[in-house]
Amino acid sequence: ANFCLRTGNTDKGVDALTELLTIHKGDREALLRLAEIDISRKNDARAEERIKGILAVNKNDAQAHFLQGTIHRRRQEYDKAMAEFESAIKLDGSLSRAYLEKANLLLMRGDLDASESALKEAMRRNSGFVPARGAYAKLLAMRNRPQEALKIAGEVLTVMPDNEDALGARAEALRASGK
Repeated sequence: ANFCLRTGNTDKGVDALTELLTIHKGDREALLRLAEIDISRKNDARAEERIKGILAVNKNDAQAHFLQGTIHRRRQEYDKAMAEFESAIKLDGSLSRAYLEKANLLLMRGDLDASESALKEAMRRNSGFVPARGAYAKLLAMRNRPQEALKIAGEVLTVMPDNEDALGARAEALRASGK
């Protein structure tokens, strides 16, 4: 399943994971991967069924809470999404994606300080988590710190050339610098 998913053959990966579930009912890893795929395919109802199955076995599954938060965010249920991301962080402090999503929600609320704190915590816990660095560059550009934003955005774009936050940060920093 992992090989198929990594090589872009998602349908065969889904088939393999589904077959695994017929042999090992309730396999957490398979359910999580299938829920992620369902979310990427915008099939939130099926993803939620899988997530509920995981949480029925272990209500303290950080990944499941993170995925549930992702669904709430897409539905624009921001308070519920925040609660799920905070639960995920509380259960697993190394879950960098949860910090990033929390930071994005805080940014939407206009709480730049709290957003910056969440991003710094994500980067502190996982210095190689490039999406958090891109979001931080965006935040720096919003705070009218164009030189810092340009530097970090450039570093991010070297590794992840399509990072939207870093691209936006670079554009805003260049605009603010009159370039």
